[in-house]
Amino acid sequence: MDEAFPSEPSPWNDEVAAQFEVLVGEMWAGTPVIPDMSTGATDGLWVRNVGIPVYGASALFEQPGDNRAHGLDERIGVDEFHDAVEFWYRMLRSVAG
Repeated sequence: MDEAFPSEPSPWNDEVAAQFEVLVGEMWAGTPVIPDMSTGATDGLWVRNVGIPVYGASALFEQPGDNRAHGLDERIGVDEFHDAVEFWYRMLRSVAG
């Protein structure tokens, strides 16, 4: 393994955050958007260290207590998968346009 080089957090981007909130409201009305810090590993530190902001978010929903990430029975619901694909399609089009 390579030595990790800590990076500064990416600055908050009001434009991206606002678009995220709009799309969440369109697809899942009434669902709050709550910023948090991911504790998992990411390649984002390498990108941030060359000056490119990195943001992560999830558009997957699961039942409380039913987190199967990285387990022998890792899975998500079919409908939840398709909703997440649609969300990210819309999000990427909105910020790339």
